[in-house]
Amino acid sequence: MKKLIFVLLMLVLVTSTIFAQTNTVAVVPFDYKGVSSDDAETLTELFTSEYAAATNITVVDRVSFDKIKEQMKFELTDWSNNEKIVQIGKALNANLVLCGQVRTLGNKVTLNVRVINVNSTAIVSSVTGSCTEITGFLDEMPVMVNKMAMKPTSRIGETGPGGGRSGSPHAARPWSSRRS
Repeated sequence: MKKLIFVLLMLVLVTSTIFAQTNTVAVVPFDYKGVSSDDAETLTELFTSEYAAATNITVVDRVSFDKIKEQMKFELTDWSNNEKIVQIGKALNANLVLCGQVRTLGNKVTLNVRVINVNSTAIVSSVTGSCTEITGFLDEMPVMVNKMAMKPTSRIGETGPGGGRSGSPHAARPWSSRRS
């Protein structure tokens, strides 16, 4: 009887290890235009903290990211290039990369954030917000993160029915958000 319980316990442990898929996201500095680099860096850090708290995804720590960035000699202009973003994600062993753009448009500041799958380069989720002042994102940030992470049928990073992508490259993404 003890052997049977042991075998069943080992089977459950092995099965859960095989099927447990941990998603890891690397967050690249938000690209910016019309705002200061300090403001863009602050928005990047705030979004990263909110995102890590609201999702079941592991976020690559900033020290590791900075080391890889230096080794790969990334330039400021590389953050708007999806291929470069995917390269750094793969170098950090992340299967997702979160990137964003902070821009001024007329009298508004816009923040567009997207999550890219490093294997397919597909955008798996995105959200856009706008405020009349950059400090407005202090209140808007949790709302934006929740639009990306808390969906009725799934959360980013989950797999299985309603989560992740199905086998078809043309599968609908009901959890993808693109709102202002």
